[in-house]
Amino acid sequence: MSTYADRLSQLRARLTDVGKQLSSLADRRKSFSLAAATGDATARKQIADTDAEAEALRREEQTISAAVETAVALDKQQELEAQAAEEHARQVDAHRHAQGVIALNLEIDAALVHLREMFERRAVLLAGLARTNIVDGLFVGRLAGKAGPTLEPPSPQSVRPLADTNTILVGIGAPPEAESPPAPRLGRKRKEGSDQ
Repeated sequence: MSTYADRLSQLRARLTDVGKQLSSLADRRKSFSLAAATGDATARKQIADTDAEAEALRREEQTISAAVETAVALDKQQELEAQAAEEHARQVDAHRHAQGVIALNLEIDAALVHLREMFERRAVLLAGLARTNIVDGLFVGRLAGKAGPTLEPPSPQSVRPLADTNTILVGIGAPPEAESPPAPRLGRKRKEGSDQ
């Protein structure tokens, strides 16, 4: 409810009340009119008092009518200001969300660049793995052929993380810190039982 709603209600009630009083005074004036027209001083005094009271009520009626118009205009202005404030709050909220989307777009773009670079490094490593001729070329081809990232979610049956093949990859080759096998010795074989 607006600030002016209660005041408007009171003013309109008073305006109705003043209208009733003016109607009552008009009836009273009419009741004294015949006597006043025939020269009755008391009736003339009553009519004069009634006219003065009616004039005061008409001025009050004009004032109240003007007050009602002003209150209606102020009420409308207050409603427009409330709507403007609500619209501004929605605009601020929309701006905040848009800024969040912008920030995430930048993060996603950077992550996609990083992801592309990781896939490129992976392709180089897979090519290097294939060149070692230690691993079956079909297997490397299958690893290289695994689909890259997509924005569309794949079907649940085809979703297999790249790391699924890690258990196979971990056993390929020898880590650099592993002991190297003993080098074959060049020289003559010693005969058993020989001291030489």
